[in-house]
Amino acid sequence: MWLSGFSSENTRRAYRKEIEAFAAFAGHDDLAEAVAHFLALEDGQAHAVADKWRAEKIARRLSAASINRSMATLNSLVASARRHGITKLRLEAKGVKSKPYRDTKGPGLRGVQTLLAVATDHKRAEKAARDTAIIRLAYGLGLRRGEIAGLDIGHCDLMGERLYVLGKGRSEREAMTIPANVKQALLAWLRVRGTDAPDAPLFVALDNHSRGAGKRITGAGIFHIVRELGKKVGLKVRPHGLRHTAITAALDAFNGDYRKTRAFSRHTSLDTVRRYDDNRADHAGQVAHALDAILG
Repeated sequence: MWLSGFSSENTRRAYRKEIEAFAAFAGHDDLAEAVAHFLALEDGQAHAVADKWRAEKIARRLSAASINRSMATLNSLVASARRHGITKLRLEAKGVKSKPYRDTKGPGLRGVQTLLAVATDHKRAEKAARDTAIIRLAYGLGLRRGEIAGLDIGHCDLMGERLYVLGKGRSEREAMTIPANVKQALLAWLRVRGTDAPDAPLFVALDNHSRGAGKRITGAGIFHIVRELGKKVGLKVRPHGLRHTAITAALDAFNGDYRKTRAFSRHTSLDTVRRYDDNRADHAGQVAHALDAILG
């Protein structure tokens, strides 16, 4: 009941993985047993368990976003169980303070162009077409890997040049304009995709175990594709780095126009876009040089 309350499949999948990880941390092989045991705890006991899980994640040097997602999952689960009269537990699992983006440049335009060249040159036509289309979407539309993985063929309207994307934290898909080069990449992929069924996943795994099965590619799969392409050209790249490069390039193209860039990036906060602009222009560096010159 708890998971079905989320409209986003990505959210349901992510929260389920978090609870599975929590069950393993708590030493339970059975997921239902782990949840039942946790919901039966007293408030103090439950907070102690949550704090211990958070401390374990901090010790593993996981990102703030990862730790906060785990804590939010526990809070959400308990709140749902309390609404349904399953527990009296009131949990306020604490996250950790998030740090603003430091490196927002990504691999740069030359890096993205190099990745595209390597992807299109693959000897397997279907892999070349799929990987090229994924890179084009990550850069050309600034899509996150989860957004790309969640696309079905029916979400891609090439005639109308619209792509319907379920964004981060959104409950409904939003229409995005498909640029010319992205459209050509999608056309090339769909020619070798093997089906045009609207409810079939747009991108599928092509490894030896999944080939021909039409198995939807995962966010982890997209991460692996981009990372391996980067290794071939001596770059350390992740999918979000392509998005970083796209947002930085948008600020360059529109002379630091925050509003246009925010419409493209779909960030909730304008401050996030400002951080991209600060890093792009190196405002802090400019001030440091000026102060250094004044002092002499």
